[in-house]
Amino acid sequence: MSIVGCSFRDFPDCKVKIVSGDSAVDLSKIPSYLGTHSNPSEAVQKEGKFAICDATLHSIMTWCTGYKVLFFFYPLNFTFVCPSEIIALNKMKSEFESRKTKVFLVSVDSHYSHIAYATTSKENGGIGEMGHAMISDINKELSVALGVLHHSGVSLRAAIIIGEDGIIKHQTVNELAIGRNTNELLRVLDAIEHNKQYGEVCPINWKKGEAAMVPNVDGMKKYINTSNS
Repeated sequence: MSIVGCSFRDFPDCKVKIVSGDSAVDLSKIPSYLGTHSNPSEAVQKEGKFAICDATLHSIMTWCTGYKVLFFFYPLNFTFVCPSEIIALNKMKSEFESRKTKVFLVSVDSHYSHIAYATTSKENGGIGEMGHAMISDINKELSVALGVLHHSGVSLRAAIIIGEDGIIKHQTVNELAIGRNTNELLRVLDAIEHNKQYGEVCPINWKKGEAAMVPNVDGMKKYINTSNS
């Protein structure tokens, strides 16, 4: 079932835990409402160089006001396709930052497992670093709410992009064995920004810098007649 076009406010305020390392998000600067404690100093717990914080879907989105948000769901830590995707996302961190996009890696693993995964070298089956904040959806509330929980009890390979306006702009869901195209995520983010800035729509295979389409009959005819489609 597609959730594109829905607001994040249409979904339950799912409870999760966020884990961040030095190279990801500085959770020491989070607002007090993101944690479950009224005292901001108690909202974040430390585990070595990692920070852990209780949060909810709605508080995360409030925290990310002014940014696009990518929830990148994957099945489990220490599996097979997952590290290839996560390592690629870590390498592309600056690409997401330049597009004003906050990336959250989400699985049903515990926050302890996330820390172990990030501190295990790539050579030994880990991801070697925590380039983006990781979400522990161990109670599976977020996976269920967004419709990406596999019948086996793990999250499917889903990528959900929410715009600055809080509306879900993009949703892809792959079966467990099929990895995603990270460059396509960047293309979609560029298209979202182009539409927001210029009001034009982005036709098939559109890339940043290419001609887009004015969303009316004349605009469609002009594009079709001048493009190589």
